[in-house]
Amino acid sequence: LAQTLGIHDQTTFLGYREDRIALLRGFDVFVLPSRLEGIPRCLMEAMAAQVPIVASDIPGSRELLDGGRCGLLVPPGDVPSLARALDSVLTPDRPATQVEAARTRVFEHYSARSMAVRYRALYEEVVCGSSG
Repeated sequence: LAQTLGIHDQTTFLGYREDRIALLRGFDVFVLPSRLEGIPRCLMEAMAAQVPIVASDIPGSRELLDGGRCGLLVPPGDVPSLARALDSVLTPDRPATQVEAARTRVFEHYSARSMAVRYRALYEEVVCGSSG
């Protein structure tokens, strides 16, 4: 596709990388224009790396980005809206509030530690509820 579009000289397909988090920290913006996702791990990684995010307004992205509080959401397939969102994220005077909110959200709700706490609470509820 890169060859067909004439962008092969400006495009690099890196494949799997162990250092993906370090690479993310160098991004100006993370863009996920998907039409269908579950809960995208790559979005969580971008949130943790404190990279501004623009993503399609689909259920998994909407949940992670807290309805747009932690990143910009655009209608799936709407290229003009995607371009406007990118322009707004790439302005030098862009406030860092979404990036900070995203990092806080991913650590509070989706980190291994927070998930372990929730699983433990669920297990205790099930065990205590079934024995009482």
